[in-house]
Amino acid sequence: MAKYGIIKSMGLKISGMLDIRMEEERVYIEIEGKTYSLALLLEEYDGQDIEIKTEMELLPEGLEEGTEDEE
Repeated sequence: MAKYGIIKSMGLKISGMLDIRMEEERVYIEIEGKTYSLALLLEEYDGQDIEIKTEMELLPEGLEEGTEDEE
């Protein structure tokens, strides 16, 4: 059965470089040269549902970075 109703939502989108420091057991996000604690960025959402998406850029198979096709 489908859910019907009115939903008001609030969210946060973070785009940066993940910085996991295992020796400190801490996770940071680097954005434009500045480092932010992931916990502090997400603190106001404590207890709420969360979705985390990560991405890595991959080269097509057989290509190496810095090489060009020569004909």
